[in-house]
Amino acid sequence: MAEGHLQKYFKRQATKNKVFWRKIAFEGQRGCPDILLLNNGRAVFVELKHPDGTGKLSELQKYQIAEMRAAGAVVHVINSKDEVDEVIKEIKK
Repeated sequence: MAEGHLQKYFKRQATKNKVFWRKIAFEGQRGCPDILLLNNGRAVFVELKHPDGTGKLSELQKYQIAEMRAAGAVVHVINSKDEVDEVIKEIKK
């Protein structure tokens, strides 16, 4: 399964569970997570990586994610359908 297929699965699961889902970009910033989930006043950022394990975070992505987490953001790096399901379950709480 390619990263695009994982993204489609993620979108289907979010929609099915009535979780607001958007692909996002940070203007002028590289390395930031590319998906935003919103539900019940909670925001979660997600970076999807290739499911076969070849998709690794770049050093810039690691830095950006660490900065976001230090500022209090919830950020997940996901590379499987099971992880998608867990994040959807978490934000639905």
